Amino acid sequence: NYYGAKELFETKKIHCVITTYTTYTHHGIIVRHALKRGIEVYAFGNATEFVLKLKSEFPHHCKDYTSYSEQFSLLDNKEQKLAEAKEKFEMRFSGKIDAALYYMRSTGFTELDPKAKKIFKAGERNRVVVFLHCFFYFLHIYRNMLFPDFYTRLEFTLSEALKNTEVDFYVKPHPNALPGNEEIVEEFKQRFTGIHFLDKTVSNNQLIAEGFTAAITVYGTLAHEYPYRGIPVLCA
Repeated sequence: NYYGAKELFETKKIHCVITTYTTYTHHGIIVRHALKRGIEVYAFGNATEFVLKLKSEFPHHCKDYTSYSEQFSLLDNKEQKLAEAKEKFEMRFSGKIDAALYYMRSTGFTELDPKAKKIFKAGERNRVVVFLHCFFYFLHIYRNMLFPDFYTRLEFTLSEALKNTEVDFYVKPHPNALPGNEEIVEEFKQRFTGIHFLDKTVSNNQLIAEGFTAAITVYGTLAHEYPYRGIPVLCA
């Protein structure tokens, strides 16, 4: 992909590149070749904007969030917007899928079942939950991910977790992962027998109710959902 795109741009006069996503090798390599050469690139993969002109400093098809604070400071109705956002956000904990989670087939905040079996082992040890992403979906949609992919990230995280004998680590698979994810999760179960793997259908409300020390993720909605409920999150 890289060398094919390189040859294309070196031998043809390309005026513009139109793409959908920029997060996968099929799209992203061509996009970055074009931006490096000063060629205009337009992406149609954004869920909130019909078309987005990409910049070399932000070659992602998602909305450029780096100026959110500045944009918000220009609003005349800040308090009203915050109140609306809070109302919509808190609906999420009741199991409703709001506009920001349009892509989810099912909610992670299912209703709390008082008869549900306890998730965490009893005791005073700290509990840390590692939340998985879909291994194949939107790996590099945002900037500065510490790992080349989610597989490498999980391998590193669990290897380090096994070195810590004072914390109980749990892994929760993504509830809406694509086909092929379950086989990867099963592989990690076999390799890391000292880690507790939870069912993907376990409700986030039950995790919060039972209580745990911290969550680990790369990115995702839990990065603001759990701190809102008093649980710190470490992002990669």
